[in-house]
Amino acid sequence: MMHTNEPQQIAESELDPGERLLWFGKPISGGRTGYVVTGSILAILIVVSITIVGLSLVTGKQFSLVWLLVAFTLPWLIPLCMSWADTERRRKTVYAVTDRRIMVIVSGRTKTVQSYGPDEIGNLQRVEQSDGWGNLTFARQFAGYGGGSETTQGYAQFNDIQFVGIPDVRSVESLIRDTFLRAPSP
Repeated sequence: MMHTNEPQQIAESELDPGERLLWFGKPISGGRTGYVVTGSILAILIVVSITIVGLSLVTGKQFSLVWLLVAFTLPWLIPLCMSWADTERRRKTVYAVTDRRIMVIVSGRTKTVQSYGPDEIGNLQRVEQSDGWGNLTFARQFAGYGGGSETTQGYAQFNDIQFVGIPDVRSVESLIRDTFLRAPSP
């Protein structure tokens, strides 16, 4: 397996003979994760400090900082861990558009490559921020049935396949539309 962190090299290593790389990119690393982590840590410290002072004033007893930290830290650990895992996944992800397919490549101990050909690429949905960064949904994948019982199937559920947190999302949308969704000229 190729050991590189360069998005272009990772994308090019997956090309078939004769296939051309049209665009490659990475999701913004962590997005707003830094704000979530910093805000969470500050909130924990503020709540614990206020609680210690308040309980000490009300009861006249000194409370163990360790127990209060445990009590107020545990509920914050799950979101913090999920935020960290999301940041790590984004750091290892490369997106690519070629003249034949769209790829989502996640490298780590193993490499996972999801490829979507012209028949799998459907209606595009772009969510763009004012600075041009955004998400681009280009396919939907059947995920199963939900809401049913033992006697009914319920409703179909789908997962959106998308590029998340990419710069200049509008130009990537245009490239995919022009490459895969335009009818060929007669």
